[in-house]
Amino acid sequence: MANRYNKPAQSTLRRAVSALFIVALASSSVACNQLQSDPVTLIKEFRIVAIRAEPPYIAGPGVPGTSFGTPTEFTPLVVDHGDTGKLCYAWRLCPFAWTKDGNYRCIDPSLEVDLGTGPTAKATALDVFSALENVEKVAEKIGLNIGPSKDAEGKDRNSGLGDQVESALGLQVSVLFMIGKPSLWGGTCPKTSAEMLNDVCPKRAGCIAGYTKVALATSPKHLNESPTFDGLKLDGVAWPAHVTPTIRHVDDAPQVGGGPNPDAAELGVEIEPLYDAKKSMEVIRPAQNGQPAVTETLTMSWYSDNGVFRYSKTSDRVWKNRFLPARPGENFDEDASKDEVPASVWIVIRDNRNGLDWASRNVKVSINAPKNVHPLCAIDDKLKGCADIDPATGKPKAKN
Repeated sequence: MANRYNKPAQSTLRRAVSALFIVALASSSVACNQLQSDPVTLIKEFRIVAIRAEPPYIAGPGVPGTSFGTPTEFTPLVVDHGDTGKLCYAWRLCPFAWTKDGNYRCIDPSLEVDLGTGPTAKATALDVFSALENVEKVAEKIGLNIGPSKDAEGKDRNSGLGDQVESALGLQVSVLFMIGKPSLWGGTCPKTSAEMLNDVCPKRAGCIAGYTKVALATSPKHLNESPTFDGLKLDGVAWPAHVTPTIRHVDDAPQVGGGPNPDAAELGVEIEPLYDAKKSMEVIRPAQNGQPAVTETLTMSWYSDNGVFRYSKTSDRVWKNRFLPARPGENFDEDASKDEVPASVWIVIRDNRNGLDWASRNVKVSINAPKNVHPLCAIDDKLKGCADIDPATGKPKAKN
């Protein structure tokens, strides 16, 4: 399949790609990518918090150690207050998309590539080039007059794969998706991705349609790795994923916005994400000509199905946060009569080159949780950090 892209193209795909890319940018500038917005931290209903692309690019020609068949896998982080059960999925790749008919849609169906109906999706550079095969026809269809480019002697330039890919440097394609509960389709998921994505969600509750962007990498300088969490700390103590501590609620927890909340400075518990800065913050451009090196920056988004945080987002400069769990029944009426409720915390870490990772932990929120006792050390006093906890306060000892 790949060999046919080494033959000279019959039309000037390079110019069509460039022109359509400009049209798509202009048309999609009003579209809202719900994955890149600033959602509220409290999750009270079905939500897709993030879509992870691994690797965070699609490997194209010019990338060492890969081939056109090297896949990029897309994995959603789906969160729901309750049991999501079996879900319906639809995935399609489109090089150019815009908002149309209440959905973010491909500029033309002939450019779409089916990525299936599984819980995850995979795409390769072959899918990208397959999607671009009809790009000149689409350009003509929407009124772009694109003819073959000429050299100084009036002959058609070679518009083979190398020429096409050169023009595609920095090209980002859209991966469209819809994820919803089977009950919205009468209990049975649609059989094809087109059947789902060609229509809007039957209902807002329990169904989300959206998109994520991924770039075509055609040079080693385009490669990057996703940041990764090495773990979490809770009030200075290592917090293993399998340990579920019981923490005390915070009465009248102040609401937070996009910035720090001084009223939340000492309330609740402190959560510290752990990551290797050298591995997670790669160099984008080395120091040169007297200019300092440019490195990636990190942003962490915080979510829970109970309570609030001091910050809705943190960064590689201010990465710790405070979690203020709500009294049982404050967020959800069905819990009003309970003294203890389960809760979850999700943290999504992003670099500024599409790399992404997440971590989650479970807690129990109780109105009877003891004060001045560290919630993790009460379960296992051998956890790293417990030796530094002041038994009188349940907090890390003050450093001299």
